[in-house]
Amino acid sequence: MENVYLFDEAYEICLAHARATESEVVSVFEAQGRFLAADVVAAIDVPPFRRAMMDGFAVHGDDCEVTGRPLRVIGTVAAGGAWAQSSSEVSGNSIEERDTAAQLRVEPGTAARIMTGAPVPANAKSVVRFEWCAQNEDGTITVLRSAKRGESIQPVGEDGRQGQVLLRRGTRLGPTEISVCRTFGVFSVFVSRRPTVSILVTGSELVEQPRPLQQGQIYGTNDAFLSGLLEMDGVQMRSVEYVSDNPRLIEDKLVTAAAEADYVILTGGVSAGDFDFVPDILTRLGGHLALKKILLRPGSPFVLTTIGSATVFALSGNPGAAFVQFECLVRPVVQKTLGLTAPLFPASGKLRHAVELKPIKHVRVFRGHARIENGEVWIDTEMAQSSGVVSSFAHANCLVRLDANSLPAGAVVPLRWYKPLF
Repeated sequence: MENVYLFDEAYEICLAHARATESEVVSVFEAQGRFLAADVVAAIDVPPFRRAMMDGFAVHGDDCEVTGRPLRVIGTVAAGGAWAQSSSEVSGNSIEERDTAAQLRVEPGTAARIMTGAPVPANAKSVVRFEWCAQNEDGTITVLRSAKRGESIQPVGEDGRQGQVLLRRGTRLGPTEISVCRTFGVFSVFVSRRPTVSILVTGSELVEQPRPLQQGQIYGTNDAFLSGLLEMDGVQMRSVEYVSDNPRLIEDKLVTAAAEADYVILTGGVSAGDFDFVPDILTRLGGHLALKKILLRPGSPFVLTTIGSATVFALSGNPGAAFVQFECLVRPVVQKTLGLTAPLFPASGKLRHAVELKPIKHVRVFRGHARIENGEVWIDTEMAQSSGVVSSFAHANCLVRLDANSLPAGAVVPLRWYKPLF
């Protein structure tokens, strides 16, 4: 008698078949969507110099808290560090360009006009905002409102110090994370290698192309959500092929796919019908089936094996069942190779309605629509749950784990999001 595994046992077996995580170095300009294989550490202090946070005048510590005293303006400091000496400071009323603000010194009784983002002269203790100063006819300024020491100056390293850990291993790099890297002088990162995946959709009744259906035919859909979600995760799709219910063709395609990809995902032909050839083919090619049947509904027939170095999953041909199997047993394995480890059902919510189901030993995974109301997550699972129904995909945004056959309204159940909440 074949072994039948509990859902949680099957999940752990699947995770154990994840391909080892390998890493590679890539430019941050090409790292969008990749998962970090090592912590990112700051290469520089940020800011690397004392930085003006407002347009105004940099003043000496003796003058920042004093009002009413005229201050002579000795130059202007721009963002980027260049500064221009005031015409009153050079002969012929000319403007002398300088290379760096480090050459500009603000002594008591003087001030330097400074722009937001510019380096503050070393001995200046405050930046007094333009609107806190009056500009006099003789070119001097008068401070109208005193400023405390450090006013409108961002100190060196306030945002972060060289050597500080900025992002942890396993973080997925998006636009904001890449901005952090570039800010701190990090322009290459260690990321997990993108695993390769091939998909085989079996079934003589399936039509891939947009053409009129003949008697007994239906349009194939499984590859749409499989490849789409995998590409969102950042994998490399090696191939997507449709195969008729011909055991020789299926075997040939499997051999080729397993030689080219880290993971092969096959849908259809995994049950016990006359044309369900897949378990026997995989037994012959892999030598051993790690999984063949799970106490999961929908999606009890589920095959896991290895062919060479490839991990092979065989899912139900019914879209509803295949989707549950993929989200709960396949996608977490591929994500582990990407470097992402997270609980299978990381969230929870309250059922909006009671659930009364036929008693079975299986774990049920339902499609649901969840919303946040008054700070709580409420879930509606009153939609078509048949393994052959696709239409409810449009309304659902999560999967809900049901471990009991009878649950009251308001019961808290585990939740797995597969669409953005908003």
